[in-house]
Amino acid sequence: HGSRRGWDPAAARAWLRDRPESAPRRAMFFRATLHHTIQLHPQFLGKGIVDTVIQELEKEVEGENIAGVGCIVAVITVPPGGVSMGRVDALTGFVKFRVTYIAVVFRPLQMEVLDAKVQSVSEFGFFAQLGPIEVFVADAHIPDDMDFISDKMIWRNRETGDELAADSIVRLRVLRAKTDVGRTSAVGTIADACLGVIAAE
Repeated sequence: HGSRRGWDPAAARAWLRDRPESAPRRAMFFRATLHHTIQLHPQFLGKGIVDTVIQELEKEVEGENIAGVGCIVAVITVPPGGVSMGRVDALTGFVKFRVTYIAVVFRPLQMEVLDAKVQSVSEFGFFAQLGPIEVFVADAHIPDDMDFISDKMIWRNRETGDELAADSIVRLRVLRAKTDVGRTSAVGTIADACLGVIAAE
């Protein structure tokens, strides 16, 4: 199934299928071993229960943001023994399974240079979308030779005439990124060399 945030889990699994566990973590995408608890109605118990648990795991975690970790792009695999024995919740009657799984995680790193699509523009800067992550670039991090044109809601370079507007593609540098429960956000800059608009709307 597709992710709620537009990621393609199948493509992500293929991208990291042969990536070793020792692969460097300093990348926008990386592997992580995580844990999650699944609750199932007793009607699902029986033959194939492990497959059912894994399917429910994918539905619940893919596209979600985990504080301190990042956005879960796709579940790659559940290792042997990764699904615990079920325990009945005395209050609800549901059966709980503790699952250990390996996933592709997306998290922008400090000082990483990435391309993003501008969503909105104002005199205070602009917001851009980078996959599931919203990046804010404040006016202080926009080059001095760019002016805000209020009647058009754009930033324009005085020398080249290049315009930064909604739907523009910009190359930016991540200054800070933070993942809270349900949301990952970042602050960036386009005031460095080789950064800025790379494609107009």
